[in-house]
Amino acid sequence: MQSLNSFLSTRKDAIAVLKDEQRDLLQHAEQFFSQIGPSGEYTANGTKIKVWDGSGFVSWPQVNQKVRVVATEETRQITRQLDGKTETTESSWMWVTTLSPMRANAKTVVQLAHSRWNVENQGFNELVNQWQADHVYKHSPIAILNFWLVTMLAVNVFHVFFFRNLKQCLRQAFTKQRIAQQITSALYSRPSYAGLPP
Repeated sequence: MQSLNSFLSTRKDAIAVLKDEQRDLLQHAEQFFSQIGPSGEYTANGTKIKVWDGSGFVSWPQVNQKVRVVATEETRQITRQLDGKTETTESSWMWVTTLSPMRANAKTVVQLAHSRWNVENQGFNELVNQWQADHVYKHSPIAILNFWLVTMLAVNVFHVFFFRNLKQCLRQAFTKQRIAQQITSALYSRPSYAGLPP
């Protein structure tokens, strides 16, 4: 927990899944939430979410400040591809965070906590499959680092262009791959300099 305390000392906030059954904080939060009803209910992307929110927990002695715990019970219906049957799935989550309710309400904490999947699904997956980030072009450690940094720069510049420059109607009409192909085509096409000598 020294690393978390170091992180918090830089005045940044953290959200982490709370799942260690032996952890006092988890047990105290479960006991606290069992005595009160959910603080809210809402639906997001077809998932019905009941949320509990509690602040001021001190039962994580390795962390140098009081923490907040947000818990959810999530219910959604899924249709199986194999047989087309619809079934209801339920899941429970609990997160510990240093974000105050003033800075982020419970719904925002849940959205932030679940968005970590986007890093894996959209980040690493896209980097490997569309940007060849898993390919080693040269086996020198410095070269690997430089190729990785240039790839990260290209990915970030492209995504800023795609999400901040293109109108929403274009983003809906064309995939990122199609836009990348058009950019590549423009880079490789020979410019026309009308009126200039060869």
